[in-house]
Amino acid sequence: MWQNITIEKMLENIKADNKSVVIDVRTEKEWRGIGLPMVENIETLTNTVVYPPYMLTNENFLNNLLSDVSKDSSVYFICRSGQRSQISSQIAHENGYKAYNVVGGMIEWVEKNMPIMDYDI
Repeated sequence: MWQNITIEKMLENIKADNKSVVIDVRTEKEWRGIGLPMVENIETLTNTVVYPPYMLTNENFLNNLLSDVSKDSSVYFICRSGQRSQISSQIAHENGYKAYNVVGGMIEWVEKNMPIMDYDI
């Protein structure tokens, strides 16, 4: 099952596990405004409105994930607030990944004064 995880616990896990992967699932525009240092950006569910309990599958997202990330890796998903990363975690889990949703997303990341990369849009 996918799990929710705090920013602090994610960072602790990443230090202990060199197979960890962090995937930022915000749009490129969001990511270029405030980005995580050294994080892969794979857009998912862009311009899609999600009404629970429906699960949407984005082929680009799955194709990129399946081709780029080993199923032996712990995969941490982050977005702006946690909604898209939760959906991404569920999709990844359903496809055999150890998936985690970073609770609070980049809003919480910035509020906690964590390191960021500022990219020109």
